[in-house]
Order: sequence, then C-alpha cells, then structure tokens
Amino acid sequence: MAGVTIQITDIPSRRWEDPQEVGVADSVEYIFKSCAPEDHESSKVIVDSSFGSMSPDDAIYPSENGFVWAVTHAYSNHHHLVLRPEDVWFAILVQLGFYMNAHAEELRHLFVAHEGMKELVVERVGTLSTVDIGGFALEMMDNMIQNIKDPSLMAWMMPDFTTTTPTDIVVASILMMGTLQKYFSYRLLIQCGIPSVTLQGTREDWQKILDRIAFLPKLGYEPELFMNVLRPVLQYFVRSFETPEDQEVIGFWGRIAHISRECGPDSLSGWITAFIFWNSRGDQVHYTSSQHGLEASMHQVLLRDIPLGFTSVPVKVLNNGVEKSTRVFAGSVGFQVKASGNVLDKSRRHKDPWFPNKQNPLVELGETTGPDTLQPVSGWWMDESTDNKRTIQEPREWMKFPW
Repeated sequence: MAGVTIQITDIPSRRWEDPQEVGVADSVEYIFKSCAPEDHESSKVIVDSSFGSMSPDDAIYPSENGFVWAVTHAYSNHHHLVLRPEDVWFAILVQLGFYMNAHAEELRHLFVAHEGMKELVVERVGTLSTVDIGGFALEMMDNMIQNIKDPSLMAWMMPDFTTTTPTDIVVASILMMGTLQKYFSYRLLIQCGIPSVTLQGTREDWQKILDRIAFLPKLGYEPELFMNVLRPVLQYFVRSFETPEDQEVIGFWGRIAHISRECGPDSLSGWITAFIFWNSRGDQVHYTSSQHGLEASMHQVLLRDIPLGFTSVPVKVLNNGVEKSTRVFAGSVGFQVKASGNVLDKSRRHKDPWFPNKQNPLVELGETTGPDTLQPVSGWWMDESTDNKRTIQEPREWMKFPW
C-alpha cells in the first residue's frame, strides 16, 4: 500500500499502556457500551455490525472519538501513528453533521424540495437477524440521491481513496443518513424470504480531501470558517507526501496536541482541534482567531467538550409484519494498537518531556518490541432498541487522560 512516513524524531517509541484500563474490545457489544452507554442501556440486541468476530488480539480500544483520541494519545505518549484518508474525512463529515442538524431549517432549501420529514423505504428479503444491513445502508443512499436537490452531494461525501474499503462506504452512507435525518426518516421493510506518522494512501487521496472542503462555504458562514480552519492543516498532510523530511513538515507533526492541566479545567490545544469545530449539539466551540495559516487552526478545547466521532440514526423496521425500532451507528469508534517492530524506549519517563535534559536521563533502549503504534478504527452496527429516541451523548471523564 502506498503512503509516506514522516520521521519526526530519532527517540524510540514507547510501549502502549492503557491509561484508563478500559481494556481491548472482545466484541462489538463492548464497543457499543463504551462509546454510547445511554443508548446501550435501551438496547435489546445488536442486529449486525462491520466488526464480525473479535478477539483481544485485534487490540481495538473503544473510544468516543477514535480519530481525535488516537492522535492525541500517540502524540502525548510517544507512539507511532498511522492515519488513513478516511479517518480525516470521516472526522470532517461527523462535524458537518452536527452543524447541519443544528441548522436544518436554515439549510433545507439547499438540500431538499419537500417540507417536513419524508420517509424513505428499503425492501429486503429475510429477517432482521439475517438481512444485510450494509446493503440496506447502500440502497438507502441511492434513495437519498433521488430525493435531494443536488445528487452530486453524495459523490462529494463518499470516500473514493485508494485505501477505501466496503466498510468505509457503508460508514459514509450511514453518516449521510445522520446528516440528513432532519429531512428524512428511514424504514427497512423485510418481507418473508508520533515517533513517526504514516499517512496511508497516495498524495492524490489527501489532495481530494483538501479540494472537497471548497464546498463548505455553500452551507453558510460557520462552515466557511470551518473550511478556513481545516485548509492549512490539510495542506500539511499533502506537503507530507511531497517533502516528508522538510523541517516545516516535521514541525507541523510536532504540534499536534497539548493537554494543559495547569489551572482551570483540563484543555486540549494544537492543530488536532481543527477537527473539533462544533460540539455534538452543533454549537460552535472554535473561536474566531485573528491569526493566519496554521496558527488560526489552533485553539483550546476543554476535554469535556470533545465531541463524538460517530453518529446514530433511528430506523423503523417492518420485520415480516412486526414493527421494530432499531438504530444504526457509524463513525470513528476506537483505535487499534499494533507493534511497529522497532526497539522500544524503556526509560520510564512517561510523564516527562521526551527530550533529554539535565533533569531527564537519556533514552534507555529495551531489548524487545511491543505495542507502540496507534491507528483510528471506523465501523458501524445496528441494534434493536426499546425506544427510538436519538440521544446526544456527552463526553465522560473516565475516557480522558489520568495525568
């Protein structure tokens, strides 16, 4: 697979240590419970998911925002980081969904011609336990294309990078359903029968993301601000393919995130905050900066205000004549921890500055390798619920850093 690795420092990576002892996920049920506990409480059973059989060997750690927390954990604890174009694009789409749902009526004229909610129906053969939910999401996307003013919007939202998988297409389809859920309701009718950062993909994949954000100003003033915040960050992603050894590029990857616990509430800063423009209610949390370029993308976000990296959408299912309430969830729901194969730094300076000085000893190399590389994980699942209300999850302190 094509890609580029930016070598930021020669100091070895550190072994991954679960800061909150959340533990690896051995089932999609565990991911669901960890990411959306309120929804999990009202859930009867998970109907289908993209995860299939799971084991601790997969080393997937649940997270309310897999992209933001994988990047922040890697940066703060000196782990390697691997990113796909889809990780960044889904982060943008989820943020945009928060904004559009909070401003649905203001934007209605841009997307649909009808008033109120229009029900879209997909018919499938089988039962709720056997039907292909991924196929349902793709067919629902086709239905939405036929019912929006500008069908090219779907092509704009769909990932088509060299790294895109069938699961990514389903995730994007469900994110689209979530983005437009103030205009459509959905029914399924079932009838009988940081030492280094590796950017995966190609330069052209990352350029596509940079090109696509030019659409955002059509959605209003705040999305235009979002575009301006994203652009300098995405430009460095592209530059990383062109000149990975350039000092400015290396410097960019050295300013990902900083967690402040000095006074007041704990906060996060650095360019990762460019992907935290709205909270889960669609309220802007990124202040307008007088700075230009990359500095304009950096602001402080309280850890408790970091929004979700996924969306949920209610779907009514007529299962062989019996109506059931279900929900589909999709987005960035964790991160995977792998081993790079390199020798680890075992100097135990976990909370100290990475670079040696008079107070901090030089790096002590270990004899073995171990888990030291983080990569965001996207996926989806459908559950049957006791109620079909869409809840707005709030970030929880137990998911945050202990240091």
